[in-house]
Amino acid sequence: MEHAIGLAGIGRCLVGMGDRDAGLAAVRQARAIGEPLRAAPFIAELDAFLAANEE
Repeated sequence: MEHAIGLAGIGRCLVGMGDRDAGLAAVRQARAIGEPLRAAPFIAELDAFLAANEE
């Protein structure tokens, strides 16, 4: 789970710095790690971030 949390943080930073594609890819990867672990609050947080930043 620590890996997923790290990826999510990197993804948010990348989006904030303007590298949207790489950032969203990292957040999607973090979500893919969290999903089989049934980390519902974490997944919901990432879904909200993705919804706010995807076109």
